[in-house]
Amino acid sequence: MKKTNSFKLTQLLVAFFLFGMSSITYAQSSSGEKTANLGLSLGYGIGLNAALDVNVAPNISVGGIGTFSNRNFGFGVNYSVFSVGARGAYHLGEILSEPLSLDTDKHDPYIGVGLIYTGVTSNGYSGTFGGLNFGGVAGYRYFFKEKLGIYAEGGFPLSSIGLTFKL
Repeated sequence: MKKTNSFKLTQLLVAFFLFGMSSITYAQSSSGEKTANLGLSLGYGIGLNAALDVNVAPNISVGGIGTFSNRNFGFGVNYSVFSVGARGAYHLGEILSEPLSLDTDKHDPYIGVGLIYTGVTSNGYSGTFGGLNFGGVAGYRYFFKEKLGIYAEGGFPLSSIGLTFKL
């Protein structure tokens, strides 16, 4: 019974975090503006991913990330993985705009580091286990409309693809 309650509480907290972040307004380019990603996480199975970045200085953003995935291996083995963390990124558009002829209104390449807590629940283990990890990410956003685009991030421990939003 305790395992089920802990699992349900974990799912509720992760869902609140993911959907709460998806309802915030988004932007990216000058200090104080925000950008959000909403997509599929890859790495612990396919799941949901949400991230919010806030520019705090020219070309530098800080933000949060959250993911959730659930995987069934058959034979009665099922596990869920959730991650919540903070990250910082350096946006490379200004550096790469001249040599690569990038339009920085449409292209946003970035690299970053973060501190991420990952928790795992399994039907074969009573309780949740996990820990803090340092992570790295290299990402790219392409805006095909003024406020809407796509993104891809490769990193450890999380990679993701999906939609990105800005104002």
